[in-house]
Amino acid sequence: MNFSKIISFLLCVVLLTSCSQKLDFSQIEDYIASPVYTSSLTYFTLTPSKFLDPITGDEIDIPADVSDFRVFENEYIRKNLVKAIFNLEIKNELDRDISVQFNFLDGANNPVYQFEQLNISAHNLNFLFEETIEISTNPNILNTTRFSVKINLSPSTIPLDLNDPREFEFKSTVTLFIETN
Repeated sequence: MNFSKIISFLLCVVLLTSCSQKLDFSQIEDYIASPVYTSSLTYFTLTPSKFLDPITGDEIDIPADVSDFRVFENEYIRKNLVKAIFNLEIKNELDRDISVQFNFLDGANNPVYQFEQLNISAHNLNFLFEETIEISTNPNILNTTRFSVKINLSPSTIPLDLNDPREFEFKSTVTLFIETN
């Protein structure tokens, strides 16, 4: 019995003293939290009937879709945002090429940032676009309070059919990368 008590005592001494070191609580000062948030921006579908005047049947321009985007009004995000990645997914089932202009606007509807004009060919069912905005080189993006999407049909001699069920589908997301100390 004595032998087992001695072994137990020695084992406890070895376990308690062999793996100890001074704790360094200053390590927390070096920690950087880097949360990533992804959110939908806008989604819509358009059929050929949206590009036609219901009375005359003539092609019309669709006014730009303007939506609020108040994310950058949050002081935490304004102070800690490092970059934002915007993704667009477009499906064009129509018989026409379509151009898309995506703009970020300030409170007075002045552009603070815009993507290059996107040209989506007819029947392109998987058009993908990604734009990364580094805040350090584009701080004006933080003044965004809304964004606009303008869709234009390319001219053609082939008229659109009011009853055509095919669609133009637009999806967009934003991923925000934040770093805090």
